[in-house]
Amino acid sequence: MQAQTIDEVISQLDGVIARAKREGSRLGYFPAMYRKVTIRVKEGIQQGIFEDNPRMGKLEVLFANRYIEAVNAYWNGGKPTRPGSCPSTRAKTAPTSSSSTCSWA
Repeated sequence: MQAQTIDEVISQLDGVIARAKREGSRLGYFPAMYRKVTIRVKEGIQQGIFEDNPRMGKLEVLFANRYIEAVNAYWNGGKPTRPGSCPSTRAKTAPTSSSSTCSWA
């Protein structure tokens, strides 16, 4: 189910992080960082720091939904969209490996 609010995004990111921890997957690194960014964006919206706070909230939710959708597709054996496929590919390789690169050309 797609998030409708930033709080729902945070909750879904928590789910991705928890599953990655359970499975010992490096797929949890990005959502852990992105969760912190999402909280900062939420705080910024609440403080009115953006030129268009409602638009920023919508952008945050839309972007997060794309990412969460890609991770769920990967975990369920589906094929994520091309930009979503790179993090799942990189998570399979060792951090020092250069065998997997992100190229969407």
